[in-house]
Amino acid sequence: MNSHYRSLAFIFMVLLSNAAHAFDTSSFLAPGAEGQFIMERYSREIESDQQQSELRIFRVGVNLFESPYSWVQGGFLLGYLETSHDNNILTAGHSPVGKYFGIKLRSPKAQQQPLALHWSLSYLYNTVEQSGTSSGSDILWHDYQAELGIQFNAGNTRFSIGGYVAGMEGEEDRWEVISPSPTQYSSRQFKGDASSGAFLTAGYRIQRHHYIELKAKTGALQGASLSFATQY
Repeated sequence: MNSHYRSLAFIFMVLLSNAAHAFDTSSFLAPGAEGQFIMERYSREIESDQQQSELRIFRVGVNLFESPYSWVQGGFLLGYLETSHDNNILTAGHSPVGKYFGIKLRSPKAQQQPLALHWSLSYLYNTVEQSGTSSGSDILWHDYQAELGIQFNAGNTRFSIGGYVAGMEGEEDRWEVISPSPTQYSSRQFKGDASSGAFLTAGYRIQRHHYIELKAKTGALQGASLSFATQY
């Protein structure tokens, strides 16, 4: 886990610079590009075999966006992932850790307009595991999400409100050594229970190129995220 945090901390320090340059000192980022360091914690109700339970998710990672066109940005998302799922018999008492990565398309964030429409589409691949001498578990799942909202700009402050739809499907496995019997394996598939919700975002521009943003969600996802970003 420490190596994950060290890598993310290094990327975060790079993102704090006001400009990014290639080896020949020329800028390789298009205007409007953005790098984010993000921490988020959410819980999600899931359903498996007609039974409901809760999956709690904590992520620390980076989001990197470029602007191939004036109307859209494409980005890569990656980072460290921690889960807890105590009320599930397969992973009871375990807190698996792992990683996530994905892609995201979104509208560029309007800074000059007092009112603007924004949207995003994203996909995340998540994998976590925990193993010991006599038992272990792992969870793998896919997240799909689409957002649509309205952004309000007032000086260095901006707010946005809107709704989202979220899909989730995955599988969890557990193995256990029960001597003198052979190792026992259990597996089951699950999916997200709810599929939609609402969000509220508040952001503040600290300097010309840096801002901080807090985002809260309700509905299918219950929780919040905090991000620190640099725009180029």
